[in-house]
Amino acid sequence: MTTVVYGRSNFSPDIGAISKGLDFVLRHFNQANLFPRNISTKVTEGKQLVVFNKQEALARFKQANGLDCRIAAYHNTNWRKGLSKLIAPDFLFIDLDLGTLGTVERLELALTNTLSKIKQKMDGVPSVICSGNGYHIYQPVEAFILEEQQIFNGLDQPSRRLVQYAERYLTSGKMDACHNLTMSLKNCMLRVPGSLNSKSNPPKPVKVIQTWDGNRPDIKPLSQGCYIYLQALRLKKLQKEQREAEYFSKYHSHLYDKTRSGFCKYWRRGRGH
Repeated sequence: MTTVVYGRSNFSPDIGAISKGLDFVLRHFNQANLFPRNISTKVTEGKQLVVFNKQEALARFKQANGLDCRIAAYHNTNWRKGLSKLIAPDFLFIDLDLGTLGTVERLELALTNTLSKIKQKMDGVPSVICSGNGYHIYQPVEAFILEEQQIFNGLDQPSRRLVQYAERYLTSGKMDACHNLTMSLKNCMLRVPGSLNSKSNPPKPVKVIQTWDGNRPDIKPLSQGCYIYLQALRLKKLQKEQREAEYFSKYHSHLYDKTRSGFCKYWRRGRGH
């Protein structure tokens, strides 16, 4: 495991370390779409602000005294009208949380198993970040826009579902469940090494534990599994809707009056009272 640690052991902000950490994160992204990109800090209270270059991002991070400095994993598509809102899911973000897993031993085991699975299933060697309360894993991939593929027609937000599926699959369900449920291509925010995590008292520095090897595994193996997963969810939803319809038809059909456009005659009679 290659170890590269940015930042200092004390808790005062080091803008030089944060600048190096930001460079480190930016190397994971498609260099043709580095900016504009959203950032957030302790000062913004998690609200995302768009920046158009590295200098703007660093100015915001310095303003926040290095606290909770984050940058979006995906570039901003809302800064100008007419831009396509579709994005290829070319960055996988995995969150292993100490609070979720309960003990340091379980956290370390989850990290080891996740890295092993990424290597086995994708031949990937991602970056690993010590966030202060767990580990974040950054794995760039070669990807395509799933919404443009015919096989995913009719499926809801397949590109977003892919990054959610990948996190769940590659961690064998050990990820932070709340993070997984809410994660999208618009709110996938990455802590910058060299900055400080204010959730701890005193704040803990964000450090690089392992460095990405520079290779982008193909997303296709995961997209195939995601397709099966989404179809299973779709079938489950249809079966649930069918059961609910059958139940309603069996026990509550008296509420409808088919001769009056589906309204119960008592509802219609009661109008205006």
